[in-house]
Amino acid sequence: KRAVLRPKDHGHDFDDEIYRITGISPSALYRTRRRQLLTGDVANAPELFRGCPRKLTHIDCQYLIHLACHKPTLFLDEHNQRLIDYQHLPASLSTIHRTLTRAGLNLKHVQKLASERKPLVRAGFIRCISQ
Repeated sequence: KRAVLRPKDHGHDFDDEIYRITGISPSALYRTRRRQLLTGDVANAPELFRGCPRKLTHIDCQYLIHLACHKPTLFLDEHNQRLIDYQHLPASLSTIHRTLTRAGLNLKHVQKLASERKPLVRAGFIRCISQ
């Protein structure tokens, strides 16, 4: 974009040739010139915040991960109820699922963590899963 504006800055006025050579539209050239006059740069300002902010903070995510590793037999709605009871934060089931997935936890990984514990805990885990 800077190269497109350079001939205009040196006093040459041949917009038609600029359109033909670069393939840029007249409106794009106008916007680029306007942005350069207003801000001094031809590039758009970077976006600071994109999308919707996450509902769960880092502490809430750590709580969910700890809960999933400690009690792998809980369902997502039970995780949600614990978030409401102890963190005072209602979250949808998909939010909880995405948080656990983002942390790298899936059902197989959580079951493996549970089976690697003490024998009594392992027996209780197997009993809970078999029911």
